Amino acid sequence: MTEGATENQICKLIQKEAKMNQIKQFINPKNTAFWGCCVLVFAVLATGVLMAVNALWLKGEPYASTRERIAAEPLESQEEEENRQAHTLIKPEEQPFTFTSPKETDEWVLNNRHQILMPYKEGYCFNTYGLMTEFSATTTEIFSYGIGDGKYKELLKPVIFVGNASINGVIYGIYEENASETSYSLAKYENDKLTVFKKAEFPNTWYYAKDYIYFTTATDNDSTIYRMDYNGEQVSKVLTPEISAAGGLEIMNIAVYNQKLWYEYGDYNPFDEKYEGTLASYDFETNETTEFEGCGLSFLNNGYVYYTKSNSGSNDLYRLNIETHKIEKVFENCGAYSSSSVAFADDYILYIKEEEAQGKDADPISELYMINGEENKKILSGKDIGQYIYLSEVQVLNGKIFVTGGEGAFYSFCAEIDINGKVLRTIY
Repeated sequence: MTEGATENQICKLIQKEAKMNQIKQFINPKNTAFWGCCVLVFAVLATGVLMAVNALWLKGEPYASTRERIAAEPLESQEEEENRQAHTLIKPEEQPFTFTSPKETDEWVLNNRHQILMPYKEGYCFNTYGLMTEFSATTTEIFSYGIGDGKYKELLKPVIFVGNASINGVIYGIYEENASETSYSLAKYENDKLTVFKKAEFPNTWYYAKDYIYFTTATDNDSTIYRMDYNGEQVSKVLTPEISAAGGLEIMNIAVYNQKLWYEYGDYNPFDEKYEGTLASYDFETNETTEFEGCGLSFLNNGYVYYTKSNSGSNDLYRLNIETHKIEKVFENCGAYSSSSVAFADDYILYIKEEEAQGKDADPISELYMINGEENKKILSGKDIGQYIYLSEVQVLNGKIFVTGGEGAFYSFCAEIDINGKVLRTIY
């Protein structure tokens, strides 16, 4: 303190020294209040940095799907995609059903249904139901193999692989990393070895064409169709339909048929009995898209697109003639929403029909019917096999008819029958 300091200066110096002592006491390592403030300041700064990084990320290319990052050059050039013509909307007229002979070896039938039996080596691969491990709480589909004598062996356990098509002796299907379905991909089973296609993760739906596997992925903003070679190496973006940009719409099914890409889209809700999708076709050569109002896509055969439609609680099967654009109601009360409840032979159509339970304690009735020309007759009932048996799937393979069904969660069966419904042998 200098000798000439005034009383006012002395007071200011005392106040300054007191403040310094307060600061030193506050930043003392033993002071918890100091560290609490440090944590708060760090949290605020970190949040700001994350928000800034997120804003920059969203400004660029967002994370849409694995395929968006991996996909090769798109089939369309950017100019072609921008200049693609507007959709042509067709409202098909309905006409009475006229039977036309289907084809067992039609383009779609060969590879693109959920096949009951998938030819492999000297026998078949198929999906049975059971417990994946001794600690499993629920049943799941287990990939299995047998020669058709009622015996089989389970494969790949505890790996989850659900086969759905045999193409040239190779089984294609879905691999799940775990039962919670947090990660799943297209995969193939060949020479007793499973190969997972990591470039085709999280497919919504897929289609096995002659040269490529087509599959879709969905984000919050759109659904995109890709194609991949059968080795799982080359992936290309095919199409992001403009309709899906409306938000909430999703591609439910796809197919490549008659030189066109067919797909059904809609705001699907499995609990909405009034759900009605829209069918569209995309011409690879002209880049034109045609929509068919009120139609869907389950499967195709001999120039027709077949689809199911709910009418006052009845799940009916319709078909659209891809040349005349006329629709016909084929039959009422189709057994299931999937294509597995219908099968085609060269001169007849088989389908599973469900009837509601009659009586308070009665069980629903499932029956197998055959359409052949003007004839539409029942050939088998689940009750013909067992009191509580239901039928779920039917398949025609090399002129032979196979049906599956079950009783509850722990019993399932597959059998070969003749055209009159007689059981010839049990597969499993």
